[in-house]
Amino acid sequence: MAVPSPSAAQTRPAASEPVVAMHILVSSVFLAVGSALYLLSLASVVFPDVFADAVSFGRLRPAAMSATMIGWLTISLLGGAYYLLPRLTGVALRRPQLARLTAVGLAAVAILGMVLNLVGMGDGAEPLGYPWWLDLVLLVLLTLPLIITVETVRARVEPISYVSLWFVLAGVAALPLLQAAQTLEFGSTLGTSLKGLHFAAGFNAVWVIGMGVGLAYYTIVRATDLPLANRQLTRAGFWSLMFAASWAGPLQMVYGPTPDWLDAVAAVMTLALLVGTMAHAVALGTTVAPAWESARTDPVVSATLAGAGFAVVVALLTAIGGFRSAASVVAFTPYWEGMTVGTLFGVGGLLVAGWTNQALPVVSGRRLSSPALSSRHVRLTVWGAGSAMALLTVSGIVTGLGWSGAAYTQTPAFGETWETVTGSGALLFGLATVGALVMVLGAATFVISVFSTISSGTADVTETLMSREEGT
Repeated sequence: MAVPSPSAAQTRPAASEPVVAMHILVSSVFLAVGSALYLLSLASVVFPDVFADAVSFGRLRPAAMSATMIGWLTISLLGGAYYLLPRLTGVALRRPQLARLTAVGLAAVAILGMVLNLVGMGDGAEPLGYPWWLDLVLLVLLTLPLIITVETVRARVEPISYVSLWFVLAGVAALPLLQAAQTLEFGSTLGTSLKGLHFAAGFNAVWVIGMGVGLAYYTIVRATDLPLANRQLTRAGFWSLMFAASWAGPLQMVYGPTPDWLDAVAAVMTLALLVGTMAHAVALGTTVAPAWESARTDPVVSATLAGAGFAVVVALLTAIGGFRSAASVVAFTPYWEGMTVGTLFGVGGLLVAGWTNQALPVVSGRRLSSPALSSRHVRLTVWGAGSAMALLTVSGIVTGLGWSGAAYTQTPAFGETWETVTGSGALLFGLATVGALVMVLGAATFVISVFSTISSGTADVTETLMSREEGT
């Protein structure tokens, strides 16, 4: 299925292009900040004597999540939604000024959340640690993109509902729903923990993977000039992701205080996450296959396919870790931190780069400053986020086996023998910081590519998006 193209009948220039460029630039800054803070959070565990107070793990990690999840991934993928909407509906983006103000508001919330966490005024809940009043502000801001999207889609004149539009609508609808659940107050610590895990899992599945893949279905077709290979696979993948959205959250607490039935249901349901990511990877791969020789060096194609492959690996490890036999080893260990790195910085970093590498020249009127720099970002992200995820995953397994083995050898996994039991896992955790450093270098490469394209990229003839609307 080909991407629909608006006709030139009754046209006027679209107002979405400056909005998209703004989202790309603002989110890129937060990528640099968020990845650096995350590296520091890992280092604070490895070198606890060096880090204290405002630079302790308990403060650095939620600050990093604020910059990464809200400042970078939310703003960036909203920019992708605004990039697609006029192209898939045939009408100009509705309320572009509101879209700009929403981006400014989200950036302000991300910065304020970082500051509050670093000075010890966060509430300590996963993943963002925002106080209740900042959660309410975020809920209002996340509702505004839904209004913009629905108004634009309602006015559409393009009769074809391209698959990417499903993901955009689902994504902007899911964000306020997830945040609304996180804003609710529960009387128990278990309820508070579960709502945070629910938000993080839903954000990862529907927003990071879902929106990222939805954008990829558009950009990969435009990059290769080939029709989408298998619409049925995209449907299967779409509903699998929507169905599995937040079930991965409770998996991190198996053998903890959660009910046994919840552990069992979550483990089975999360298999849909694996099905969805595999379906999307196959659909994207088969679309590119006929043009592989000419397209494999394209930074849009390479970043997108790498991100889709990363998503399959993360989904597989998530599904494995949720079953009780595996959870008896990896529950409450760095295993799940590996899934966080893999999803946010691996899948998110690559899929965001895929759509940005195509959209940035379009909205800026300049060629990418250096395709080689974009390719280097893909390699650094794959090696950096991939090695950090792998080492944290193995660290979790080794630590869990140490705990389990200690029970049989009558060596208590606490007090003076704690370091002996968990020493191997701690070493692997320390090595993961090296992978995170490479990941930060990849993020810096992406930021340099974005800003150098805007400031010094070669001016080029590019598409001027036009909308066709009756009465204009």
